Amino acid sequence: MPHHMLIGPPGAGKSTLAGILVDLDPGRVVVSTDEIRAELFGDAAVQGPWEAIEAAVFRRLTWVSRLGREAVYDATNGKRAWRREFLARARGLGLENWIGWYLAVPLAVCLARNAGRPRRVPPAAVVGFWQGLEREPPEAWEGFAAVFRLGAASPALLRQEVSASLSAYQGTGATD
Repeated sequence: MPHHMLIGPPGAGKSTLAGILVDLDPGRVVVSTDEIRAELFGDAAVQGPWEAIEAAVFRRLTWVSRLGREAVYDATNGKRAWRREFLARARGLGLENWIGWYLAVPLAVCLARNAGRPRRVPPAAVVGFWQGLEREPPEAWEGFAAVFRLGAASPALLRQEVSASLSAYQGTGATD
């Protein structure tokens, strides 16, 4: 059973992807840092201390693991060190098998989507995450069972890419 780490700058479509993954399998559970910040601090825009957010993420992942369900971790996961640390800690909870979903959409798309949101991330932060992921894109050797690079700009095309990627992954026999 794979778990899913979403990777991309703000505005790339990570939450849309999370919705698609759950739509394809309603047994999946989304663990979103935006939702956690909203619960902890009353507003998803409040960054707050990372230690509190991280503790809540791993409490939820422990719960998902106990339920025997697939986790969908919705966060930027924009730095290789963050991904590697997360995967090592998740494996310690028994969440072993992770697919990385890298939303590699053009910077202009991310900036335009961000500008159209009620809760905007500073454009410089979007650019910084985008550039960082261009320099250090996710790779399987970081601890992933597979990494899929997605570039679709529309939800319908993204859904097709995800379905094809999951079919290819399941075809490898890597389902545990």
